[in-house]
Amino acid sequence: MGEIYNPTLYYRTLGSVSFKEISMSHHARGVYCAAVPGQNDDFEWYVTASTSLGNVVFPATAGADSAERMYQTVVINF
Repeated sequence: MGEIYNPTLYYRTLGSVSFKEISMSHHARGVYCAAVPGQNDDFEWYVTASTSLGNVVFPATAGADSAERMYQTVVINF
């Protein structure tokens, strides 16, 4: 994957239009961390980063055409 620069986590409340972003910090060998502020509702997320080999998005479907995008979802269950 090469060197990693500017890993960023994007998240939004499920059904919202805009994402908030949080810079991620290097934790250990290929592990990056971000703390999402307390959530009371389900939310969607994706991660982007620049690398020495090009830009990456996880999940890959987050970079798809806007009409076909799919994100990871966290379901909050109290």
